[in-house]
Amino acid sequence: MENQDYRGIYRIYYITLSNNEKSLYIAEIKASKYGCGYGSSMLKEILEKADKEHISTCLHANCGIYEDGGLNQEELENWYFRNGFNLCYDLDPSIGYNFFYRDVR
Repeated sequence: MENQDYRGIYRIYYITLSNNEKSLYIAEIKASKYGCGYGSSMLKEILEKADKEHISTCLHANCGIYEDGGLNQEELENWYFRNGFNLCYDLDPSIGYNFFYRDVR
């Protein structure tokens, strides 16, 4: 599912984790303008959807190519921590690093 508006774009998908749990996977959040709260607004919208459906949320935190005004990797990870995500350390390494998980609310 993709949503694009004045704030930017986000892409989310429903996935099934290895424990057969349904989760909402955030593939991308890209604000159209940095420092305006657009990214936070889109993340809030995604998390409200997950909460309403009583499913977890997960993502790979990767700032990609650092853009002037955007978050660097450490800032991005801290942003996810502040929004209720935790690093998932017990996953198979083939899933990748910087995998974040937010429990069902």
